[in-house]
Amino acid sequence: MEKFSVNGGRQWPWLIFLCLILSCLGNDESGYEQAPTGYVLVPACTFRMGPVSPFGGVDDSRLVTLTRSYIIAEYELTVAEYVTTLNRALRRYEVALDGDFVIDSMTQNDLLQLVAGGEIFFDEMADSFDVASGVNPWLPVRRLTWYGAAAFCDWKNIDDGLPESYVKGHTGWTCGPNGDPYRAEGWRLPTEAEWENAARYPAYLTYPWGEADPDCSRVNGRTGAGGPPCEGEPLAVGTVGRPGDSWLGLHDMAGNVAEWCQDWYAPWEFYDHLIDPVDVNSDAVGGEIYKCLRGGSYESFFNELAATTRSYLDPDLVPADGNADTGVRIVRTWYY
Repeated sequence: MEKFSVNGGRQWPWLIFLCLILSCLGNDESGYEQAPTGYVLVPACTFRMGPVSPFGGVDDSRLVTLTRSYIIAEYELTVAEYVTTLNRALRRYEVALDGDFVIDSMTQNDLLQLVAGGEIFFDEMADSFDVASGVNPWLPVRRLTWYGAAAFCDWKNIDDGLPESYVKGHTGWTCGPNGDPYRAEGWRLPTEAEWENAARYPAYLTYPWGEADPDCSRVNGRTGAGGPPCEGEPLAVGTVGRPGDSWLGLHDMAGNVAEWCQDWYAPWEFYDHLIDPVDVNSDAVGGEIYKCLRGGSYESFFNELAATTRSYLDPDLVPADGNADTGVRIVRTWYY
């Protein structure tokens, strides 16, 4: 199934743009616990979310305040990390095999499809999952449904002695107390606002690395319609290197694999100042159908890799339907 991307616009003055940058840079982090190795602290911040035109052109931005700092993984989740945590979930009988699918034992949601030639397989002799022979374990895990990404967060929460973030139901999984993911204590998927803030911090740049146009030294994507891909497949996390890193030092925030977010997708239809937003306007446009993806993938054209570009997919879709390039990067609220 095709992924859909959305951009658009309104106007706002350059002075506000400068003030918002200073509001993020001015936060004092001295009282915050240091982020663990492999994660980056993103401070609470007010920023403009969406395509911004500070010189008076048309944009599609809205003012957003994130009231809690959070930590975000430096890298996309790897095959090695997923397999290790998946095997622990298997031992706890939280997952099961249903043909070629790994499913959630309670809700029966598909989590991951095991395909011939894929990175992960089930070893019947060992009764466990393993990284396929010849596969680089530092490749980003892919072929995940949204539920497969969310499930990993709670498997890790159990391993780390943290409260589970998701309440599972047969009609959907909610995150955090009363459906507020920002108040969850454990690992979870980022909201769209958290993802975009981390990708563009602190100056709300067009791309995670700045304003320079994408090229294969910065991103693993496709050059354009009819043009060659940079690689045509995912690269081990961090391979592209420093030219494509974000200001915070986050790797592969554009291209490689698309990253699931917490939110249900809906078009932006109003521009009010939002505080800790999630699932904005989703009820008003026909219900909860698609989950948001950010960052694009190795299949994305360069002109689809701006940090403001929004994409979405059915959360239950499996690779045969078009999400062989979906992965995940996890976050955790870090200050209450």
